[in-house]
Amino acid sequence: MFPVPTPYPSSASGYPGQIVDHLLGTTEQSMMSEGNSDCKILANQDDIEAVATAHVLRHLLAPHILHLFSILPVVLDVSDNVRKSTSRLTMTASHQAASTMLLMVCTRECLTSPCMVKWLLQANHVASSCCVLPIVGDEEFLVPTSSAAFQRLGEHPDLQEHANVSRYLKVLGAIFMQIAVHFWPKSYSESALGLKAAQMAQRLQGEQSATLSSLLDMSWFTSQKSVLLETVEELSPVAASTGKEEGNHLKEAVEALEAEELAPYLMEAFQEEMVEAEIS
Repeated sequence: MFPVPTPYPSSASGYPGQIVDHLLGTTEQSMMSEGNSDCKILANQDDIEAVATAHVLRHLLAPHILHLFSILPVVLDVSDNVRKSTSRLTMTASHQAASTMLLMVCTRECLTSPCMVKWLLQANHVASSCCVLPIVGDEEFLVPTSSAAFQRLGEHPDLQEHANVSRYLKVLGAIFMQIAVHFWPKSYSESALGLKAAQMAQRLQGEQSATLSSLLDMSWFTSQKSVLLETVEELSPVAASTGKEEGNHLKEAVEALEAEELAPYLMEAFQEEMVEAEIS
């Protein structure tokens, strides 16, 4: 089990990070060198354990990100913003990565956190050069997977009156089309967490990472597939009584859509299963 600090008063800005840095031996100099990083970790700043988890992630991820992209990750504070990078990151290999890499630490109530809403809407503005990787940071977080779950989220008092709640929910829907990585410092050993950090770094590399813009496009694509599926269901009785040719054409179209949509994510699911098997 990795040493995560128990809750402390949150009055001092940056206090959780200082505690984790003390436990892990991170120096102030290394913290300062992250100031202009294009690898940013997002966590609910109202949840002290979520912030501590983000700093543990930063510590374990830093060697991998430094090796691949020559930068260090940084945990955003509540007053920080997601800004567009002025240059495209170049990896040690011949590939390139999205200019801005965001790791979203998902914990209970994080999706209604004002800072998370702000950051993800800012990410939407730089969607074509930004990738957002969801990280499940504790056992209590439930990934929203149904339209009903997103509807309930939109009806939350902290979001209901937000001017851009509809766009925010679309961004969330796109992000959670990806396979989330589980990173639980209170439950995993340090070696297991190290494997998870290495997996995240692999996911952020060039062709293995999808920009937020492409995920938003695919989210729209998926919604169109849902409409097509409903059409197939509606026409099934007609096809059965008047001939199956039209129904078969629609079915083939749906299968083609599913194959094209799922292919990039089968590898993500396979990698996640491999890491979980190695940990257990």
